[in-house]
Amino acid sequence: MLPPYPHFLEGSQSLLCAHVSSLYDTARIQEVHVPTLQRDLPIADPSERAELFKEHASYATYYNPKEQPSLLLRLVNNNYTIQLSSISGHIQPISFSFESPIIPNPIIVPDQYSEAHVIVCTESGSVYRLVFSVPSYWEGPRTNAWCHEHVIKAAARESIKAIHVVDPGLLLIALKDGGILRLQARRHNSQAPFDDWTESIMYSSTGFQLPSLSLFGSRHEGSTDIIAFASASSDVFTEVAFTLSRDRQLRVWREKCIASMQVPASFAAARRGSQIKAGNLLPGVFRSLIKVLPGPNGVEDEEDPDADRRVLVFVPSLTEQAGGGFFVLYRLSERYSNGTRQLEYLSSQDCSSRSTGSELRDFAVIGNHLWCLWDTHGQAMVEYVSLEPETEEVAQWYSAIAPSEPDYTPDYFDELLVQNGAVTEVFLDAILRPGVFSRFTLETALKQYRDSISSIPGQHPPALTTSYPTLGEHIAGIVGCTVDLAIDPQSGEQLWDQYWSALKRDWEGFVARCKEVERSGRWPLAIGVGELEQPVVLERERVGVVARDDTSLQAFKVFTQGAGSGTSNSALALFDIAKGLQESLDGADRQLLESHLTSVVRETIAFSWNEVGADISRRLLLSQVSPPVRGYVTARLNSLGSVNRAVVDALYVILDVEAEIKGEAMEDEEGSPTISRANGQVNGWAGPNTASGWQKAQWPRAWTAGYVSATIQARYHLALSLLILTLFVIEELPDQLVTEPPILGDVFQAFQVLSVLNHLAERSADHPDAKAFTAGDTDEILTKFNGMRVSSLGPSLSPQAHVVSYSLLHTILPPPRHDRDIYSQAHSFLRSNGLLIPSSQRPLLAAEVRLVESLRVDGHLHIAREIAGWLPLAPGVAYVLARTWLDGGRPDEAVPLFEQVAISFGDDGLLESEDADALEDVLPLDEYYLPPYYNHVADLFAECSLDVYVAQFTKLAIDSSPEEVSEKLWETLLTSYIALGLYEDAYMALISMPHQSLQQRFISRLVTAMCDKGEIDRLTRWNFVGFQQDVENVLAFKARNADPIGWPNYANVLYAWYTFRGDYRSAGQAMFRQARRLSEIICKPSEYIDFATETARCYLAAINCLSLVDPKSAWVALPASHEAGRASLRKPRRPRPQLPDEVFGAEGDDIDVVELADIREEYMLVLSRLALAHRYPQHDIANLVIGPEDIVSRFVQEGAFDDALSNARSLGVSMTALFESLTVRCINLSRAGATLSEDSAPWLATTRVQSWGGTLGQRAWKYLHESLERNDGPATDYEYHKTVLKTILEEDRSARLPTWLVQFFEQNHPEHLIQVYFKYDLLADALRQSIDLVKETQKKSRGTAKTRRMPFDTAAATWLPYNLFDEILGAAASSKAKDVSTLAAELKKTIDLWLTSARNLSRDIRARP
Repeated sequence: MLPPYPHFLEGSQSLLCAHVSSLYDTARIQEVHVPTLQRDLPIADPSERAELFKEHASYATYYNPKEQPSLLLRLVNNNYTIQLSSISGHIQPISFSFESPIIPNPIIVPDQYSEAHVIVCTESGSVYRLVFSVPSYWEGPRTNAWCHEHVIKAAARESIKAIHVVDPGLLLIALKDGGILRLQARRHNSQAPFDDWTESIMYSSTGFQLPSLSLFGSRHEGSTDIIAFASASSDVFTEVAFTLSRDRQLRVWREKCIASMQVPASFAAARRGSQIKAGNLLPGVFRSLIKVLPGPNGVEDEEDPDADRRVLVFVPSLTEQAGGGFFVLYRLSERYSNGTRQLEYLSSQDCSSRSTGSELRDFAVIGNHLWCLWDTHGQAMVEYVSLEPETEEVAQWYSAIAPSEPDYTPDYFDELLVQNGAVTEVFLDAILRPGVFSRFTLETALKQYRDSISSIPGQHPPALTTSYPTLGEHIAGIVGCTVDLAIDPQSGEQLWDQYWSALKRDWEGFVARCKEVERSGRWPLAIGVGELEQPVVLERERVGVVARDDTSLQAFKVFTQGAGSGTSNSALALFDIAKGLQESLDGADRQLLESHLTSVVRETIAFSWNEVGADISRRLLLSQVSPPVRGYVTARLNSLGSVNRAVVDALYVILDVEAEIKGEAMEDEEGSPTISRANGQVNGWAGPNTASGWQKAQWPRAWTAGYVSATIQARYHLALSLLILTLFVIEELPDQLVTEPPILGDVFQAFQVLSVLNHLAERSADHPDAKAFTAGDTDEILTKFNGMRVSSLGPSLSPQAHVVSYSLLHTILPPPRHDRDIYSQAHSFLRSNGLLIPSSQRPLLAAEVRLVESLRVDGHLHIAREIAGWLPLAPGVAYVLARTWLDGGRPDEAVPLFEQVAISFGDDGLLESEDADALEDVLPLDEYYLPPYYNHVADLFAECSLDVYVAQFTKLAIDSSPEEVSEKLWETLLTSYIALGLYEDAYMALISMPHQSLQQRFISRLVTAMCDKGEIDRLTRWNFVGFQQDVENVLAFKARNADPIGWPNYANVLYAWYTFRGDYRSAGQAMFRQARRLSEIICKPSEYIDFATETARCYLAAINCLSLVDPKSAWVALPASHEAGRASLRKPRRPRPQLPDEVFGAEGDDIDVVELADIREEYMLVLSRLALAHRYPQHDIANLVIGPEDIVSRFVQEGAFDDALSNARSLGVSMTALFESLTVRCINLSRAGATLSEDSAPWLATTRVQSWGGTLGQRAWKYLHESLERNDGPATDYEYHKTVLKTILEEDRSARLPTWLVQFFEQNHPEHLIQVYFKYDLLADALRQSIDLVKETQKKSRGTAKTRRMPFDTAAATWLPYNLFDEILGAAASSKAKDVSTLAAELKKTIDLWLTSARNLSRDIRARP
């Protein structure tokens, strides 16, 4: 740390201001509309009173209660709206709009019951009381009486001039006739609200008020008008108030005027104690001209608390004498018996000569100092003086002025354009420079510019309708959009010079608009007292504080004022010489030299600083310095004695930072103070109220940023001047400088650091290249609700956080501390970043790396990369630069830099010592070792979901580790490989890792991932040595529980796995289970065909697989609870008792066995249902439980006999009902004859049937005949022929049976035919058929006997239904029909013949040898 340097300017202080609109968006503030009881008011239209810009305040006051958040009240919107915001706490701003203009001095006053009251009086004569709870104010809970309105009755609304609040229950209103309207209200307890105001009027004399007389006895209108009010502070009990009128009468009021005195008209008269009643009237504008001070001992008399109270009065100068006026201090005497008092003169103080021509806006007494706020031609000037009430000695006035800002004149921009020829870039950087123009100024100027373009007739540029992400881009896109590149009509040459000139004029016009709006916004309004007893300056659009100057700011003020020539201080003298040398250069040459020096210090050079400096001095400096100037500078340098010592002293001034305050540095867990961390969280700044709103407040941070910016710019200009002078010395007086170590190198390095800091100080956070800083995250819907005008103050809803655009420094500063002033906090930041420590006293590049890291953490990636590019690519720089590329979404640029950092680790994997200091500050590792570094980089890429680089660096971490690697690294590597689809790498890593538990866990992930990506072929071909059972378990589990119709189809994967390994039984079982699951799905009718097709495919695959195995093993076991599903209506077969336990286990009784035949039946059922769905899509087959019989029946009902026969055969369903229906159809067609068309029997419309010819009936009987031949036989005991026979006779007993049917029964089952005839009383047909049967039997017997081939043991096998014959003959005997009797006789005869023949045949057979 540099030794402290003495102060150069006694009492030197600076005024640091921040813009309101740059810290929070005033357009998005929650607005509450305050209603009124008055009904005859005109509609409010603030635009009719547009004396100021909408967001420029006409009045402001600063409310600073003890131990509570301070408030700022601003009167905006042309006096229609009061805006409340917190200075020291994180309370969202709010605004209250009124129906009538507000008298321009609303007041915030505290109450003894933890409340804050805002008293507002409008021009319409309404007095409002807004009540807020402390400390949450409007964000906290509220009562129904939060707003109260009182309409004044005792005075006309036009007579109201100003108000003054003595305490929450006492309000004084100045009237235009010199009287005072006294409003008083009381409250009975802390829970009760105030009563309504009671009104009374006071005058300075009894009776009615007479017109005032002038000081010389003549009448003057308004001479008694009150122009100033004052009372003791609101935390002191008093009912006494002071007023000053235009005739210089200082009056003391209680319930009446109790004292009066005329203040003198001049400072000389005040010192003489003269009571000359001469002088002009004071201006009639209400101003802050009097202040009430406490007594000298601070102890009040309980009986007379107002005794010995002091009142300080300012008397403005109305003559041409030096100074803006003077102050007079009076003492209030004790109360006399009649209740009156006296004002006693104590002392007076004249104002400084600097205030001549200025107007006092406000003043305040802080401690024993009097602070004055002057309006100097629209600019604020603050002066202060020591106030000694008991002495008349003339005290020294000191001033506090704002840091110098460049004057944006055309010449200034011409100099900048010499250094950088880009017009838009130069002007944009200038107007976005922090603190120069507010956001409201830029938006207003831009609106004016747009309106001026829009007012021009014709087509407007498209830039006017384009949306822009930032204000800076909006300005860059709009300004100059009407300037076009012209072409010379004669030569066709593009007129670039004219284009650049026109563009420059356009930008100059926009800057002029900005300057006009900004000048209006900087009008001073009031001065208050801050939390740390520092002055707070209020302007129309800015709020500022006064802070003491550090050594560099003092030296810079001496430097700019040219006051260093006569000083004995070598540093100040050297700066003065440097100033003279610098001013001797032409503006363009000076800019060129500065630009070149900046470029040199931002590059890596291969020569010594002395060589570089000598070259620059010869080329760019000495050639531009005239011989007289050389001689003058040389002479002054020789007069210093030791130039080298003066340069060292000057460096101390430039790099001077206040020593660390005790208890300020707070250590983190590692014991080292930190200044900026990720997500804006800062360690080492915790104060007594870490969690308070102070740390969240933007105002203290903005003021600190302003101070840091001011001191950095001052140091930069001093360093630049010192460097230029040192370059002069190294050529002209080389013996005056020490070369070992070279002092020039220290100067260059100081300029290098300050050029970086100055670059940051000049950058706005709203710059297109910088990332905007947001104060917080909120919901857009809340913003919309908060923008609504509501009649009542609803719950506090945070408006959308405003994009802070104050400065880039503002975003990277740590949170402020409540117990540190701006000076201390600024120097704490400068000290903590370590940049202002000489390079020889700090680790190489450590401070620079921390700075770049803080920029990266706060999101300013472009600037972080820019500054990192100016530094040598050391490991720390490379690491932070890699992080910026990674954060910016460009990992390809980050990877080589991360790899370069890894090179800095030695062969043993440890970090080299010369690189450790800079890298350890930004690399958060517990152990600086190569494997942990690779692991850390992999984690960084993992946060960005960049698996390719996660895998790369995790693999490096594993390969570089000499010890066994943890499961976490292997898990990261496998996860990355799987995410990237590098399944072979994942497979190799899986089988090579030493952690068995991790292997088992990742088998499932690998298999699942490969299935999801369709890598089924590779999965089935890999061996998975030692893990095959695990893979099968995973696939089986997925196949049982995953969605059977989802992707991937795990049943198919499991089927492929088994078939590839020849395990067909397991493959068949997997597909059968899948078929069962598919059959249980309830689907839409439109989807059924797809589901059924897939189900059939699964059944077929299962059948094929099980057909390849041993028939004894061709079965599938299912849990007994497993439903058969809608695909099968058959009951599953239970396992056979003889099945061994080693097959089914001990739980064999809970298992159902489905054999191959069962699977085939289920398969055929699915096919049948599918065919039915294809043929009749109008039927909801999907949601019906249809068995095999139902399917056949459905086809029969639809007349689809081909399909019905086919499905009945395949499903094994009885065709009895089918042939019954078919027979009926044939009978009906025969009966109809030729009257039916072909369409009436679509089942006969096939090509094969139509080729038969004949009528529909004939073809139908033939169709029936062929169907019986195909489907009926001995296996069915000719059941279907019997059904046809029965059906025909049931339909019509008299019908003629088809010949082929009779022949069939005669050949195959004649007995049945006889029985049917007999059953249906067809005795004649039964007799005939019986006769034929006997004859045919006899005939066959004769043939057998002739051939002698009948074996002995079957000779009596011929059988006839004799019982049936007896029944028929019995029935015939009772019949009266002649033919029946005849046939019965013939049957008897035929039977007798057969019996005789049979006996003979038997005898012959027995006689056979």
